[in-house]
Amino acid sequence: VALNRKELNLINLDEIDTILTSKSPSLIIHLAAYTNVDKAENDCEKAMTINYFATKVIADYCYKAAIPIIFFSSDYVFDGLKTTKYNEDDPSNPLNIYGQSKALAESYIVSRLKHYVILRTSGVYDEKSKNFFSTISKTLIDNRRVTVVADQFSSPTSSYFLAGIVKSIVSKISNKSFKWGIYHLTNKGSISWYEFARLISFRLTDAGILSKI
Repeated sequence: VALNRKELNLINLDEIDTILTSKSPSLIIHLAAYTNVDKAENDCEKAMTINYFATKVIADYCYKAAIPIIFFSSDYVFDGLKTTKYNEDDPSNPLNIYGQSKALAESYIVSRLKHYVILRTSGVYDEKSKNFFSTISKTLIDNRRVTVVADQFSSPTSSYFLAGIVKSIVSKISNKSFKWGIYHLTNKGSISWYEFARLISFRLTDAGILSKI
């Protein structure tokens, strides 16, 4: 059962438990989030409601129903100051509202549940939803100017890759062969947002969608 925003609006905290009870799930994959990192700074209440308080309600339902949860978190729970790769047991230290909301949600799940999977990912993209890849692609195709920061780095991660991993995790949970806990899940490598935008432009050019870079 895939609930859309109209069917389950996480802003309406009082309705979440009732809707989940009506569906009687055996496992919850919690993908929904307020993901506009910059806007969250001025829209703190909404970001916290969706990312933290709604997640608390969902975790409470999982506890009551004795079912596991797969929760998607973010690399934004870290401050980005570490010069090597982050490990799952590194302390979180978010620098913004978005990161704080995800870190709080993580902490609540860990304190409330025994059967959980927290997947921290980074720079999720595909060609369908609204994300960096699709936004830059459309901007270039529309022949509009692109301005992208060069001092922020990420590990862009395909939504199709994530879907495949989640499918595998669900299968292992069904077979009681999955180890609960927090995992970092991204595609290999890292790149600045500027270099990622350049790579997108090269690929569009190679595909004949753009006549020049």
